Amino acid sequence: MLRKIVLVWFGFLFLIVGLGAGDMLYTHPEGLNPEWPMGMALLAVSVFAFAGMHMIAVGLGYPRASVIMIQTILVAFFGVFNWAAFFTTHYQCAETVSFLGIQLVKHMPSEESCRNGTKVIVGTIDLIIGLGLVAYAKQRWQRSRSEPPPTR
Repeated sequence: MLRKIVLVWFGFLFLIVGLGAGDMLYTHPEGLNPEWPMGMALLAVSVFAFAGMHMIAVGLGYPRASVIMIQTILVAFFGVFNWAAFFTTHYQCAETVSFLGIQLVKHMPSEESCRNGTKVIVGTIDLIIGLGLVAYAKQRWQRSRSEPPPTR
């Protein structure tokens, strides 16, 4: 019982943080990166609100709603990551080698190298997700063909 109360409480906290951050982005867009449209910025902070709704649904015992919230969070992350990889022009990254928290080597690669590396990583993840969805759809399609049609 205490676990459910804590989940609902943290869910409301995450929901308030997500809605508050979205409101602040919408009313004060001055510091927003001009390469990111308002919709993408709001999608990024909406993940907090969806996570809060997921925790509330779990705490109140609504498993279908919690699954829908998880799916929504994954789609939002997918959109934000793909926007960042394929539609922004300014990239900045650093390659470091450290040992026990002590930085040994730091290298600042070119912006083109950062852009290409990000596109390869996100494109590979997109390919894996796409192939997984194709395999899932094929399995569902084969299963539906093997079942007899419903009778009335």
